[in-house]
Amino acid sequence: LECYRQRETNPALRPLLETLDFANANFLPHGSELPHHFQITFNPHDMANGAYVTTMYKRAYTDQYTPPDTSSGFGPGDDAPAFIGLASDAIPASVPMIVNNVVKASYKTFHNVVGTRGEIFGDTELRGKLISTAMGMPMEEVNRVLNLMLELNGDNRFGPFAGVYALRFVKSTAATLGFTHFAPQTCVLELDCVWSQRMLKFIEEAWRRLDEASIPYTFHWGKQCGLNHDRMIKGYGQARIDAWKKARRELLQPAVRNAFNNQQIDAWGLCHDGLGETLLA
Repeated sequence: LECYRQRETNPALRPLLETLDFANANFLPHGSELPHHFQITFNPHDMANGAYVTTMYKRAYTDQYTPPDTSSGFGPGDDAPAFIGLASDAIPASVPMIVNNVVKASYKTFHNVVGTRGEIFGDTELRGKLISTAMGMPMEEVNRVLNLMLELNGDNRFGPFAGVYALRFVKSTAATLGFTHFAPQTCVLELDCVWSQRMLKFIEEAWRRLDEASIPYTFHWGKQCGLNHDRMIKGYGQARIDAWKKARRELLQPAVRNAFNNQQIDAWGLCHDGLGETLLA
């Protein structure tokens, strides 16, 4: 992989996020070439200096290269969870300054760094206590969502946000309840921040504002998740849910299904299927 991270203020970046049409992306290291990996990180406290744009391009293997330097403890494939826990939310008024300093020290730009996938994406070391939530959504909603998140950061009832926003783009999955099912590519919005009760409320408000704006979204199954039955239906549609439950009935006998039932999947509407299943006491 041939890797770059740059600060970018070009106004053409925001429209690009809704289409991934790189035909006129001459501000990127290789212009119209389709990147293998494309990620955008926004520091909501330093928007004037531009987004952090990470692009990686596939190249034929050669042994004539210098592996990336990871002596600082950070590698070119690391993202916000590797460093954002170093920030603090103890004094909300100081959050912008602290986040700016942590990002500047830990999330540096680089040019033409080459390495194998294992060298670029090494073992991520998490520092501090943090919250990470991620939502999948249609690409065409990305700028509307980003504007909502920036407005939320400026709302003193919930902000300032003790973290950063990141966008990455994933090929749509055919998995019945895959959270990246939005075609042709799913935009994944990640909110990574310091753990605190205030930030938990911030993230809950972020979900509420997505609901209020009628933006379809799903939750990363392995991160902080505000999923409920209503959000399940809005994110996946009843047809997908019914197909998943039908496959579950065909694969598992009632007694086995009951063994895997729990209050969480019941609350999501994935448990009962009309065959007399009940939750274990």
